[in-house]
Amino acid sequence: MLCRPITLFGMSTTAPKQPCRSGLLFGVVSATVILLAYLVLVCLPNFVRSGTSKTHRIITNLKQLDGAKQEWALVHSRTGAVEVAKEDIADYVGARPHKGWVQPVDGERYVLNLLTESPEAELTRPVDGRPAGTRIRLLPYGVPFSVGPLNKTNWACEIILPKSAVSNAALPHR
Repeated sequence: MLCRPITLFGMSTTAPKQPCRSGLLFGVVSATVILLAYLVLVCLPNFVRSGTSKTHRIITNLKQLDGAKQEWALVHSRTGAVEVAKEDIADYVGARPHKGWVQPVDGERYVLNLLTESPEAELTRPVDGRPAGTRIRLLPYGVPFSVGPLNKTNWACEIILPKSAVSNAALPHR
């Protein structure tokens, strides 16, 4: 296939008799489009599934509650095993529209505990593969933690499975 004559400002010129490269350009563009479409199909599901796990969001809520307890204790000069109520820390927790308390991630129940203890979350339904009744508790700063078969997280927290789940996990699977 030969190139057509080039028309420039109404004057016709003839290009040298070389094969046209428009077929090559079309092939390169097509290959690029196909490669991009393939990358989108492969990568898009990973982006959709990525994000913060529910367990991580619960731990973030626990950190916010713990920080609010510590701030309340500092402002009110309280130390030791003092009982802290939800109303005590309401001014130090959350932002609008959930001012006064953290927003539950999946229906979990938060327990503040004493000032010297970390707050806990009790799961009311299965979350991220953990059964209902599981308790999640922050570890105090400086306490080493490990990732074991029952505590599959990299955060400084303690995952306490309900007794029924622990006894079932210890049984050999047939």
